[in-house]
Amino acid sequence: MSVDFGWRRFNFFDKNVVQDPEKPGEKFLGLKDVCVDCWCSGGDAVYLGESRGGVFRLCRELDEYYWKAYQTALTALHAAEKYIFSVGEDEEGTNSILKIWQGDHLEKAAPILHREIRLSSIHPSGHCSVAACAVTVHSSLSSIAVGFVDGTVLLYQGDIIKEKAFFSRWYRFREASPLDGPVTGLALAKLPAERLVAFVVTTKAVHSYVIENKVVTNTLKHDSPGAPRDCWTFDERTGSIVIASRDMVFFYEADQCTETDGYRGRCLQLGRSHEKLQLIAVGEHLVLLTKQQALITKFMSMITVYNVKGQYIGFSCSLPSLCRYFSLMILGKDGTLSELTEKNLCAKLDILFKKNLYDVAVILAKSSKDGSEHLKSIHAKYGDYLYGKGDFDNAINEYKETIGMLEPSYVIKRYLDGSRLRQLCVYLESLHETTHYNLHHTTILLNCYAQLEERKKMMKFLENLSTDGKTNMANVFDVLRSLKMSAEASLLAVKMNMHDHALSMMVEDLARYDMAIKYIAKRPSAEVTLFIVLFKLSGLEEHYIVLYKSR
Repeated sequence: MSVDFGWRRFNFFDKNVVQDPEKPGEKFLGLKDVCVDCWCSGGDAVYLGESRGGVFRLCRELDEYYWKAYQTALTALHAAEKYIFSVGEDEEGTNSILKIWQGDHLEKAAPILHREIRLSSIHPSGHCSVAACAVTVHSSLSSIAVGFVDGTVLLYQGDIIKEKAFFSRWYRFREASPLDGPVTGLALAKLPAERLVAFVVTTKAVHSYVIENKVVTNTLKHDSPGAPRDCWTFDERTGSIVIASRDMVFFYEADQCTETDGYRGRCLQLGRSHEKLQLIAVGEHLVLLTKQQALITKFMSMITVYNVKGQYIGFSCSLPSLCRYFSLMILGKDGTLSELTEKNLCAKLDILFKKNLYDVAVILAKSSKDGSEHLKSIHAKYGDYLYGKGDFDNAINEYKETIGMLEPSYVIKRYLDGSRLRQLCVYLESLHETTHYNLHHTTILLNCYAQLEERKKMMKFLENLSTDGKTNMANVFDVLRSLKMSAEASLLAVKMNMHDHALSMMVEDLARYDMAIKYIAKRPSAEVTLFIVLFKLSGLEEHYIVLYKSR
């Protein structure tokens, strides 16, 4: 069995044998004896191609139909919008034909053939002996590429469905390269400024080509050693291609392929030292099918579902014989069809909570459609777990994320111990960045600053508090006075033009009459008498002299 070091394993999927909808209690065997050689998925259906030219269409409701796409051989399938693109031969002796089928229109139990082109007529050699083996189409239906066994790749840009030029105006952007092996994969990604990136996968190499106005402006040979036909996957939305070799899985981004100084991408050791049979992307997961040695039979298949972002394995199981994997369906050699069903988020979170894997739970919730409603409770559980382990620094970071859900008093009580006041400050500062704080919380934070002798932090906090428009600063001044911090409070009151509070602290707390008189002297005449009477300064004749001289 493959060992993926550092990747935690979970059972986030259920595997169930698909039952026949027309024969309750019996397995669905509609694909028994079907020898799948190529496949593609489009809409709600999967198209399975036989090497002898037949195509099976299977939808989620298990409705199926079969049509003979080619009389001799079928080598590649691709779906884009409502169309199915196929490459194969209708006669003995290689003479590849590209056919475009209307997947949503049936005629005599087969899709309508929209148009076809003999590829020997556009291949530079002109020989029908050079077989086509790969095809890809951009979802806009404005670009199509065909790859050949000699390594040649041809591209057409324009309206694939309607333009007459489709039959003649193809151009070659990759020469024949026999040493690289046949083309096993093609992918097209559009970039800004009318640029197109074409990825070409062969059995021995991976290249990318940046094309502008039918001219290749940049070519890169990537470090992947190539891959078989089914061992790569492409996401057109992100421009990301993933390629599986025997020891590594490589990741490349289309927008990075414009760099002229080379681009290495990244790689992971997934399914190391085992022959890769298939690689498929399903949502956030990569599904890898590998061939491994078995005890009873000579070989078995191993299906492993990886979550690359969370760096965990969401499911793995072995099958007694080689199989194929389509979307979320597994087709066994005996024709048995099984379905992988992903557990709901709550079930997956329960699995993680039992193992105290809250960090994975956070990643999982963030990447899930309905995960946001679970995040705060996950952070609360994670905070409790870290607090219990004595990791108070990281615990407080988790508790910060619970603001708005977890009652602040719960956290405050845990951190009121003198040795944890700095962590409590971190939490209370975050609390004051929201609307969930009150005067009691402000009082505690100011007390913490006072005990820690963090005067600079306190003044910065008070200045921010004075401008937020939500805090009653008169109450804050009362708190500061109770902490015997009238000097700091009076300075802030002066800055805020809260004259009565500033004078009250100068006179009543600090007995700084001279400062009070000088402050009053700067006020309008109407306020001078009011402040003198209000703060009972009438007996301070010597200070009046200063006052009247200053006026």
